[in-house]
Order: sequence, then C-alpha cells, then structure tokens
Amino acid sequence: MNDAPAEARASWRSKKQVSESARLRTDLTKAHACLDEALALVKTHFEALTDRDRRALPRPHEPFASGARRLVEAVETHPELAVAARFDAQTVLELLDEVESAASLAPKAEELLRYLSDGKLAWLAEAYDSSRALYGMAKAGARSDGALRGVVEALAPAFAFRRRSGAKAAKA
Repeated sequence: MNDAPAEARASWRSKKQVSESARLRTDLTKAHACLDEALALVKTHFEALTDRDRRALPRPHEPFASGARRLVEAVETHPELAVAARFDAQTVLELLDEVESAASLAPKAEELLRYLSDGKLAWLAEAYDSSRALYGMAKAGARSDGALRGVVEALAPAFAFRRRSGAKAAKA
C-alpha cells in the first residue's frame, strides 16, 4: 500500500490527468490536421451533391458492379452492342475501380466516427454524473442559501426531468 498522504495521491492523479488532457489535445490537433488533409484530397475528386441531386440519381443494387464487369467482358465479343448503346467499356471499368477505391476508406472512417462518438458519450456521461451529484447538493442547499439558487436555475434544464403521469399514479 502507498503510505503517501491522500492529498499527495490526489495531486499526483491531478497532474496525470492534466498531462493526459494535454496529450489528448495535441493528438486531436494532429488528427484534425490529418482529416483536413484527407478532406482536401477527396474534395479534388468528388463534389458534394445537393439533396435534390442525390434524390435524382439512380441507386444501383449491390450486385451491379460485378454484373457490370461481366457486361464489359461480354461486350468484347459483341462490339456492335457497345457502339449502338454508346457504351464505353473502359470508362465503366475505371468508374467501378474508383468506387472500390473510395469505398475502401469507409470502414476506417466509420471506425474513427465510432471512436469519436463513443469517446464523446463516455466523457459526457462522466461529466454528467459528477455534475449531477453536485447539482443535487446545490439544489438541497439552495433551500437555505439564496446564492445557490442561481446555480440551480442555470443547471435545472440539464438535470430536471418530468415524471410520466403513469409513474405518479403507480406510486399512489
């Protein structure tokens, strides 16, 4: 067991938390820069669609890409069909390859988003739990200390909740 006084242990934890927070801010700043770079690279090849444009585009089913590749192979033996339909096999293959390349980024982007969302949820939950305990104490203290009423009023929208009418009826 550590025989250091509780204050020293708390101070050490505090310094460690500050150090971790500083490292986190540095890492997030670097990640932000990397994301800016990734967005700049992607934006040179894609354009953002409006909602209207997005709705107007056909949405091929999943097996389309493999079917289109087989269609390109079939057109090689029947070039007259490609001419009649103005079908450019090389362009179709390039577009399908580009779709595959771009789609390969999605799992990493989804993983990053999951980490960011989970981190936000966990940190907000921890802050909320800690703040809720203080709010409860401040709310109780506000009954006798008018100075605490302002704090309670400011936090009330975040912590106050309405009970369903069924809950009151069940208690009665």
